[in-house]
Amino acid sequence: MQSAPLSTPGCGANAAPMLEPSLFSASKIPAAFIWSEAIQENLENHQEKFIHVPTVDIALFRAPSTSQKVAQIAAQASADIGFFHVVNHGIDQKLIEKVHVHSRKFFELDLSNKQKASRLPNESFGYSSSFAGRFSSRLPWKETLSLQPSPVSNIPLLLRKVLGDKHMESSKIFTEYSREMVRVGLEIMEVLAMGLGLDRASLRTYFERPDNSSILRLNYYPPCQQPGLTFGTGPHTDPTALTLLHQDNVSGLQVLHKGIWSTVSPCRHALVANIGVDKQAL
Repeated sequence: MQSAPLSTPGCGANAAPMLEPSLFSASKIPAAFIWSEAIQENLENHQEKFIHVPTVDIALFRAPSTSQKVAQIAAQASADIGFFHVVNHGIDQKLIEKVHVHSRKFFELDLSNKQKASRLPNESFGYSSSFAGRFSSRLPWKETLSLQPSPVSNIPLLLRKVLGDKHMESSKIFTEYSREMVRVGLEIMEVLAMGLGLDRASLRTYFERPDNSSILRLNYYPPCQQPGLTFGTGPHTDPTALTLLHQDNVSGLQVLHKGIWSTVSPCRHALVANIGVDKQAL
């Protein structure tokens, strides 16, 4: 990923536009949000293509008689498309729904309020509106809130800046959800290790180190009147070892497989696991 010169949102003649509510209903989106790749893809693909994503069942992995079979499914999926669904992961569905509810409440706040927790230059955590502070063109049509659960949590600190004393419920829910996702992530490392023919604990041990960090990233993709011209998130590879994603009921996640961008259908009770470049390096 190439970096771009840093700029301050709203300053200077060439400042990138913020993704504010007035744009959600605008008949034309600003040029800074237009991606030539999106236009080309829209011209070439008149019908949405879907891809079958293999399923890794954690409950079956925990059973000695079926653990190796599950590990092989994960290994093959990782090598083939880099994605698989994770079911029976043990995260309470009510907790997942609360995370979605509190995420929506945050993004429904006024822009000026959310900006109290804005991501600072050269930092990875905080609120960002279309990454306008980092790039001036090819901006994603999204808002993000990036939080650090570990090794030292900044969740209460950032949420307090926006929500004041009312942050505690959201902080508690996001913290609990983060712990659960880390738990599942470590178990998936066992699955992947076994699939690679390694000792079951070999990868898990590496990621259990005290200085290992994790990111909780909440993404919001607001309405867009010209969706064929832009991306919610542009084409990329994740610069991490493992990404665990819970989708809402709106499809949009795509994977490049055999030269074709295909949609991963949402599955309410499953997480999507994506193998990042750090894991490939390992």
